[in-house]
Amino acid sequence: MKDIKEITANHVPCKLLNLQLKSLGGSIIDCVFWEKYAEDIHSYVQSFSGGPIVLLCSLMRINVYKGKLTIQSEKSSTKLFINSDIAEINEFKEK
Repeated sequence: MKDIKEITANHVPCKLLNLQLKSLGGSIIDCVFWEKYAEDIHSYVQSFSGGPIVLLCSLMRINVYKGKLTIQSEKSSTKLFINSDIAEINEFKEK
Protein backbone atom coordinates (compact mmCIF):
# COMPACT_ATOMS: atom_id res chain seq x y z
CA MET A 1 0.00 0.00 0.00
CA LYS A 2 1.36 3.36 -0.98
CA ASP A 3 1.47 6.17 1.54
CA ILE A 4 -0.67 9.28 1.37
CA LYS A 5 1.15 12.12 -0.36
CA GLU A 6 0.84 15.69 0.80
CA ILE A 7 0.99 18.15 -2.07
CA THR A 8 0.00 21.71 -2.87
CA ALA A 9 -2.64 22.14 -5.58
CA ASN A 10 -3.80 25.62 -6.53
CA HIS A 11 -1.85 27.01 -3.56
CA VAL A 12 -3.81 24.78 -1.14
CA PRO A 13 -2.22 21.86 0.76
CA CYS A 14 -4.03 18.57 0.15
CA LYS A 15 -3.63 14.82 0.51
CA LEU A 16 -3.81 12.20 -2.22
CA LEU A 17 -3.50 8.46 -2.57
CA ASN A 18 -2.69 6.77 -5.90
CA LEU A 19 -3.99 3.22 -6.32
CA GLN A 20 -4.53 0.67 -9.04
CA LEU A 21 -7.88 -1.07 -8.83
CA LYS A 22 -9.14 -4.11 -10.71
CA SER A 23 -12.60 -3.85 -12.28
CA LEU A 24 -15.22 -6.61 -12.40
CA GLY A 25 -14.09 -7.21 -15.99
CA GLY A 26 -10.47 -7.64 -14.88
CA SER A 27 -9.19 -4.29 -16.18
CA ILE A 28 -6.62 -2.38 -14.13
CA ILE A 29 -7.72 1.18 -13.39
CA ASP A 30 -5.41 3.91 -12.09
CA CYS A 31 -7.21 5.91 -9.39
CA VAL A 32 -6.48 9.03 -7.39
CA PHE A 33 -8.30 9.53 -4.12
CA TRP A 34 -8.19 12.97 -2.51
CA GLU A 35 -8.42 14.14 1.11
CA LYS A 36 -11.00 12.23 3.19
CA TYR A 37 -11.24 9.40 0.65
CA ALA A 38 -7.45 8.94 0.73
CA GLU A 39 -7.45 8.92 4.52
CA ASP A 40 -10.40 6.50 4.75
CA ILE A 41 -8.85 3.97 2.35
CA HIS A 42 -5.37 4.23 3.89
CA SER A 43 -6.74 3.82 7.42
CA TYR A 44 -8.86 0.81 6.44
CA VAL A 45 -5.97 -0.95 4.68
CA GLN A 46 -3.60 -0.33 7.61
CA SER A 47 -6.04 -1.93 10.07
CA PHE A 48 -7.29 -4.77 7.81
CA SER A 49 -6.17 -8.26 8.80
CA GLY A 50 -6.20 -10.02 5.42
CA GLY A 51 -8.06 -11.13 2.35
CA PRO A 52 -9.20 -9.04 -0.57
CA ILE A 53 -10.24 -5.44 -0.13
CA VAL A 54 -13.02 -4.39 -2.46
CA LEU A 55 -13.78 -0.74 -3.18
CA LEU A 56 -17.00 0.30 -4.85
CA CYS A 57 -16.78 3.86 -6.13
CA SER A 58 -19.33 6.02 -7.87
CA LEU A 59 -19.43 9.61 -9.07
CA MET A 60 -15.73 9.70 -9.86
CA ARG A 61 -14.18 11.99 -12.48
CA ILE A 62 -12.30 10.74 -15.54
CA ASN A 63 -8.99 12.51 -16.08
CA VAL A 64 -6.02 12.22 -18.42
CA TYR A 65 -2.73 12.81 -16.59
CA LYS A 66 0.59 12.59 -18.43
CA GLY A 67 -1.19 10.84 -21.28
CA LYS A 68 -2.71 8.16 -19.05
CA LEU A 69 -6.39 7.72 -18.25
CA THR A 70 -7.23 7.83 -14.54
CA ILE A 71 -10.29 8.27 -12.40
CA GLN A 72 -10.34 10.63 -9.44
CA SER A 73 -12.54 11.17 -6.46
CA GLU A 74 -14.50 14.39 -6.38
CA LYS A 75 -14.38 16.68 -3.39
CA SER A 76 -17.83 15.89 -2.01
CA SER A 77 -19.86 13.90 -4.56
CA THR A 78 -17.90 10.63 -4.73
CA LYS A 79 -19.49 7.67 -2.98
CA LEU A 80 -17.03 5.13 -1.59
CA PHE A 81 -17.80 1.74 -0.07
CA ILE A 82 -14.93 -0.32 1.37
CA ASN A 83 -15.67 -4.05 1.83
CA SER A 84 -19.30 -3.14 2.52
CA ASP A 85 -21.94 -5.85 2.67
CA ILE A 86 -23.63 -5.04 -0.63
CA ALA A 87 -24.42 -7.28 -3.60
CA GLU A 88 -21.78 -5.95 -6.00
CA ILE A 89 -18.95 -6.32 -3.49
CA ASN A 90 -20.09 -9.77 -2.36
CA GLU A 91 -20.34 -10.88 -6.01
CA PHE A 92 -16.82 -9.66 -6.73
CA LYS A 93 -15.40 -11.45 -3.67
CA GLU A 94 -16.93 -14.73 -4.86
CA LYS A 95 -15.05 -14.59 -8.19
